[in-house]
Amino acid sequence: MTQAQSRDARVRSLTATGILDTQAETAFDDVVRMAALVCETPIAVVSFVDADRQWFKARIGLEVSETPVEMAICRHVLACEGLEVFPDLTADARTSDNPLVIEAPSLRFYAGARVDSPDGVPIGSVAVMDTAARPQGLTAAQTETLLALARQVMAQLALRAQAARLKDG
Repeated sequence: MTQAQSRDARVRSLTATGILDTQAETAFDDVVRMAALVCETPIAVVSFVDADRQWFKARIGLEVSETPVEMAICRHVLACEGLEVFPDLTADARTSDNPLVIEAPSLRFYAGARVDSPDGVPIGSVAVMDTAARPQGLTAAQTETLLALARQVMAQLALRAQAARLKDG
């Protein structure tokens, strides 16, 4: 699948979830609270990536509600299975020139667990970030928790899809 085909499939799947630009919801807010607490980071997000932007469904410790897709560290997570960890964002060629790294908030650490749509297409992530590098990355328990939280976001999306089907009859 080409990059354009992958993007188009992601946008179709993401649009079908109906999650974009929705109001805050406790279930998603709880995910970022737990992620930040367990991973001991000041920043945690549930993000979704459409054609042009990364939109934060839930966030803690980050002021912006979206970024251009070119700035989305999450886009690297979409291409991996499971979890992607950047112990030092300044040391990775994929992220070292990212405005979120070289300007405020000056991110240094990122770990993201991929979120797939109910039809199995990668559409976002549950991620934690810090302004200090973490050469050690995450502990095994933190890794497993972040993956579990991503599964919880996927479960929420599946419930939304089921509720929409029931409503439509």
